[in-house]
Amino acid sequence: MIFLVISGDDATALSTVLLGGDGTISVLGQAFPERYSRMIRQGLEGNYKQANTIQYQLLEVMELIFQRRKPCRNQGLAYPFGNNQYP
Repeated sequence: MIFLVISGDDATALSTVLLGGDGTISVLGQAFPERYSRMIRQGLEGNYKQANTIQYQLLEVMELIFQRRKPCRNQGLAYPFGNNQYP
């Protein structure tokens, strides 16, 4: 049987791929698709330092997004953090 290990938690997504996981399903990635994808790609490629740098940049907004029970309704939080996709 073949299976993939995929993180469903933004807070542990990078750790999952750095430990051999295959990817992530993400709320944060919808608000910051380029930055989040770059972080995961860097992790999958073994570029730990670059991936960690991006993760630390996203930590503040990650905490804000998950303060509510339904994170998908927090897309407006992305705008003040430099993402112009959600004015």
